Amino acid sequence: MRIQRFCFLAVPGGDSGGLRGGFLRFSLDWDTYFSYNVGIIYQIANVFKEMPAVQLNANMLHDAGVGAFFRPQEVGKLGISYHQLGQLVQAGVVERVQRGLYRLVCAELTEHATVAAVCARAPNAVVCLVTALNFYEIGTQLSPRVWIAIHHKARPPRLPQIRTRLVRFSGSAWTYGVRE
Repeated sequence: MRIQRFCFLAVPGGDSGGLRGGFLRFSLDWDTYFSYNVGIIYQIANVFKEMPAVQLNANMLHDAGVGAFFRPQEVGKLGISYHQLGQLVQAGVVERVQRGLYRLVCAELTEHATVAAVCARAPNAVVCLVTALNFYEIGTQLSPRVWIAIHHKARPPRLPQIRTRLVRFSGSAWTYGVRE
C-alpha cells in the first residue's frame, strides 16, 4: 500500500504573471517524497564537507593582537565567524569560559589567568590597586578579587563568574601611570 501525501503550494497573487493568489494541491507518493528530502539533506551535507577547515593557534591570535583569552569579535578579524567558533569549541581547540569570552585550550594557564580573562572581557578597563601590586610582585597581600578601574562615565562590565572590584576614575587619575 502506497502512502499518499498531499502538499499545498502557495502561489503569490498580484504581480506574479497574472496568477491569482491561492494554493495548488498536488500529491506525492512516499517514495518520491522521501528520496527528494534525502537528496536535499545529502546536498547540504556535501556543502558542509567542502567548507574549509578552520584552524586557530596561538601564533594567529598573537599576530591579530589577541591573547589566550578573546572575544568573538576579536577573532572575526581573522575571518572566523561565530558559527566556526562554535565548531572550534566542539572540536576542543577553544574553550568557552563564559558568555562572550573564549580561551585557547593549548595556552597554558598562569597565576594571572583571571586577570587576563577580565582584561579580555573589559578591554577599556585598567588593572589597578591590589591586583596591580600583585602583578608586579610588590608586597605580600593577595586579593580574592580582581581590581579594575573604569572611566567615571563608562558602563560597568558584566563579569558574573569572576569576582571583581570596580573603581571609577576621572581626569588625570584615569590616565596617570597607565601602561599598555
